[in-house]
Amino acid sequence: MKALNSYTDAINLCPTCAAYYGNRAATYMMLNKYKDALEDARHSVRLDKNFLKGYMREAKCHLALGETAAAARCYEKILEFEPGNTVAKAEYETSNLVQKFEGLAETDFEKGDYRRVVFYMDRCLEKCPACARFKVKKGECLAFLGRYQEAQEIAKLKAKLLNAKKEEGNTAFRGGKLDEAYRLYTEALQIDPNNKFTNSKLYNNRATVSAKLGKVKEAADDCTKAIELDENYVKAYLRRAKCYMDLEQYEDAVRDYEKVCKMDKNKENSRLLQDAKLELKKSKRKDYYKILGITKNASNDEIKKAYKKRALVHHPDVDPNQIFQTFFGGGGPGFFGGGPGFHQQSGFPGGFSFQFG
Repeated sequence: MKALNSYTDAINLCPTCAAYYGNRAATYMMLNKYKDALEDARHSVRLDKNFLKGYMREAKCHLALGETAAAARCYEKILEFEPGNTVAKAEYETSNLVQKFEGLAETDFEKGDYRRVVFYMDRCLEKCPACARFKVKKGECLAFLGRYQEAQEIAKLKAKLLNAKKEEGNTAFRGGKLDEAYRLYTEALQIDPNNKFTNSKLYNNRATVSAKLGKVKEAADDCTKAIELDENYVKAYLRRAKCYMDLEQYEDAVRDYEKVCKMDKNKENSRLLQDAKLELKKSKRKDYYKILGITKNASNDEIKKAYKKRALVHHPDVDPNQIFQTFFGGGGPGFFGGGPGFHQQSGFPGGFSFQFG
C-alpha cells in the first residue's frame, strides 16, 4: 500500500507522466486488483503511444480477466514494436490457447458433458485467475454434477458480481456517463438470467438511461421486460407510461397509470392518470397541424405554405394560389377567411378548420 500511495502522489504532482501510471498499474496487479490496473495501463498508453510497458501491463490485465481477444490485440501491438519479444510471444500464444479452451468448453456444455467443461474452465482459470465468467461457468457445471457445496461457493460469487456490476452502472449514471451506464446494465443482465428480482431493476434502470438518450421505444420495451419479471413493479409502470405519453400512445399510457393507481393511489399518480386521459381525449380530435405537416407553433406564413402544398396534392389541376385566394382571400382572425370548405372549429388559428375535396 505504501508503494500505491507513493505512485498516486507522484501522479497528482505530474498527471501527464505515463511511467507513473504504468508503475501504479504494476502495483495494482501485485494486489490482484486487475480492473484498477487495467484502467491505469490504458491511461499510460494514451499519454504515450510508444510506452511498451504500458501495453504489456494492459495485455496482462486483459488476460487475467479472461478478456483474451483484447489481450491478443495488445500483444500484437507489442510485437509490432519488438518482434523478438519472447514474453509477448509466449503470452500471445497463451491468450489464443485460452480462447481455444473456452470454445471447446462451450461445445461440451451444449452436449451436456459437464465434467469436461469443468476441466477446461480449470485450465482457463490457471491463466486467467481473475475471470469471473469462467468461475461462474464452472459453478453451473458443478451444480449439474451434484457437487452442490462447491457450486454454492461460486453461486455466491455470481450474486456479488451481479450486484457489483449493477452498482457500477448506477455510478456511471449518476456521473452522467449514459453510454457507459447502458453498457454496464447490459453486461449485468447477462450474468444471472435466473435472478428475476435484480434483473427487473436492471431493465428499469436501463430504460431510464434509454429515455435520457432519446431512445423512447427501447425504454418502453425494457420497462415491459421489467414488468414481466415483477408484475407489481410500480416504478416500471410509471416509466413505461411516461414513454407511452412521449410516443403519443395515450391509451397504453392510461392503462398503465390506472394500474399504478390501483397499486399506489396518491395525489401525484391520480394527476398523471387525469393528464393521460385528457391527452387521450384531445388525440381523438382532428389535428389540422398534423394534417398540414407543421408544428403547433408554426407562423402564419408557414401555415400558408403548407396549405398550398397540401391543396396541390388534392387539386393537382388547379393553381394552389387560386385555391388559397378562394379560401383565404377574405383574411379574418388568424388570417383565415370563411370561404368554401371551412367551418368553425376550435384547435386551429382563428377557430377555423379546412376540408379538402
